[in-house]
Amino acid sequence: MREPVVGIDLGTSTSAVATVENGKPRVLSNRGGRFLTPSLVGFTPEGKRVIGEDARLLAVSRPADVAAATKRFIGRRWNPKLVHEARSLVPYPLIEGPNGEVRAKVAGRVLPLTQISAMVLGELKLDAEAHF
Repeated sequence: MREPVVGIDLGTSTSAVATVENGKPRVLSNRGGRFLTPSLVGFTPEGKRVIGEDARLLAVSRPADVAAATKRFIGRRWNPKLVHEARSLVPYPLIEGPNGEVRAKVAGRVLPLTQISAMVLGELKLDAEAHF
């Protein structure tokens, strides 16, 4: 049996995993039964990390504890204008990293944006593994 081919769409708002089965593309459902996973990472008051739908639910009551739309800031340099623009887009502050990169302060944690994306990708990987 050949190894499956998997494609991941890491989106700013939602993400998805797809494969090819019997010669046709197929979007895989996540472990919650949905085709799209919110591209969100949050931390509960107890410090538990939540990703996807659980993070979306947490954002209803604790929006500053959930990193949303971080992909739009990846690759950008920290500057006051960006921070000002971000205030109208996201409920968490942007912080300058040690090399001038943008980081997010979420639930009291300062995180590199790439690490937040990696957390979402890790969740999508688990979904793909559950499928196969």
